[in-house]
This record gives sequence, C-alpha cells and structure tokens, in this order.
Amino acid sequence: MSFSTNSAESWMTALLPQFLEMSGTRLAEIEAELRKLDAGCDPRLVALAVAGMAHKISGTADSFGFADLGQQANIAENTCIRLSRPATGPSAAALKDDVAAAVNALIRALRQAVFPPAATAHNR
Repeated sequence: MSFSTNSAESWMTALLPQFLEMSGTRLAEIEAELRKLDAGCDPRLVALAVAGMAHKISGTADSFGFADLGQQANIAENTCIRLSRPATGPSAAALKDDVAAAVNALIRALRQAVFPPAATAHNR
C-alpha cells in the first residue's frame, strides 16, 4: 500500500478543527486546575492533573504543526511530574509558585494555538 503526502495533508486539514476544539477544551481544564491551585488545592495534585493533560497535548500538537505548543506542553509535563514527587521539591509556597509558572506557560501556549493573534486581528 502506498502512502500519499497529499492524503496525509488532507487528513491533517480535516482533523485540524477537532484538534483546535480539543485544545480549547484542554485550555479550559488547565485553567480550572490553576483556579484550584489559587483556591488552596494541594499543588502536587494540580501538578499531576496538568501533567496528564500536557502529555496528551504534546502527543498531538507536533502532528498538526504546533511545534511550540508541543514543546511547551512537554516542558510543562516534565516540570509538573518533577514537582508532584513528594520526596523532592520546594516548600509549599514555592511549590505553588513553580506549579503556577508551569501551568501559566502552558496556558499561554494553548491560547496562542487556539486563538492566534493574526486570526484575532483579522476577524475584527
């Protein structure tokens, strides 16, 4: 069976709206985790939840041409996994700040992918 580059591009183009919709959903879920962190939830639990979501994002972002998002998701995943380990890591306050920094960086990357500045300016 032969594989055509055109068919792969068609497949990716057809699935791009689903990827963007899924990314928007993940963005809302990650923002909810950040609110939990701000509300006093255990930063390690937030870190674990975000790590799982970041893993899913990093696994698909590159396929759709979002290399920066994939890279940031990978960084967030690795950071959150490291921060979720009880034996390692900073004090509770510092842990909260570190988790928030990783989550916020991922949120920025997701917003840029889902709501690109050029598309926003063009639609005004």
